[in-house]
Amino acid sequence: MKHFKRTTPCWMVLLIGLFVFAGSAFAAEQTGTLTTGPATGPADGTVFDYPVAFTATADVGGVAFTLTFNKDELEFVGLTDGDVSVKDPTGFSDDPYTAGEATASDLFYQHTDAADANANGEVLIAAASATALSEGIIFNVQFKVVKADAAEGDVLSVDVAATELDNESAGYNTTNGTTVDVLGAMPDADGNFTNVFPALGTTLTGGDVTVGSTGPAEDVTGDGNINLLDLLAVIDLMGSPSPGAADVNGDGNANLLDLLAIIDKM
Repeated sequence: MKHFKRTTPCWMVLLIGLFVFAGSAFAAEQTGTLTTGPATGPADGTVFDYPVAFTATADVGGVAFTLTFNKDELEFVGLTDGDVSVKDPTGFSDDPYTAGEATASDLFYQHTDAADANANGEVLIAAASATALSEGIIFNVQFKVVKADAAEGDVLSVDVAATELDNESAGYNTTNGTTVDVLGAMPDADGNFTNVFPALGTTLTGGDVTVGSTGPAEDVTGDGNINLLDLLAVIDLMGSPSPGAADVNGDGNANLLDLLAIIDKM
């Protein structure tokens, strides 16, 4: 068995083909959601995780989407594991497969930082797996706050949209662009050609980044210590639609997971 090799043409065919063919093979009968963020990012430029999660009524083998933001406020760093193992194909070659180096459930990704000379930040992200992905956080996008005068409580906008490709040499529409399906479904159990890649009508929801304190996220009160007061601060904001610093793990909620994160650091 061979392991995977990263070349731009190879991975663009693998990742983009999954989604483009999904849209053309069959009318959308299944539905899904893709949610990005929200997250809390320290004002001191420490790298933080911005979660990406999905739900779907069919098995999903990959995702493709575009994030836009103000690059004078946020800097894209990379991707890291969510609920599944993610791998950058860099360094994979055609040499014989080495046990433990990759598994069928690994999510291989490719991202393109398309920020321009102005303040427009844009990242195109695509990822695919050989097996169906489990619903939940598929990976985390890593950002850091670079806003010069960032203060705790500032809200930095991050938007999510379907990716549009307009490379004429690759066969895409240069006038209106070719829209790539956000969620790419797996083949059906029968291997029916017309249903190999059923299209998923996907609802996109984007979340912003709230600037947090410069200390560790577990120091909810910002007093320089991680103690009982931080636990009480989280408890006080449980169920709140705007948990602020009480959202220690950046999943958009103040809950038991945040309490456990604090206890782990005490």
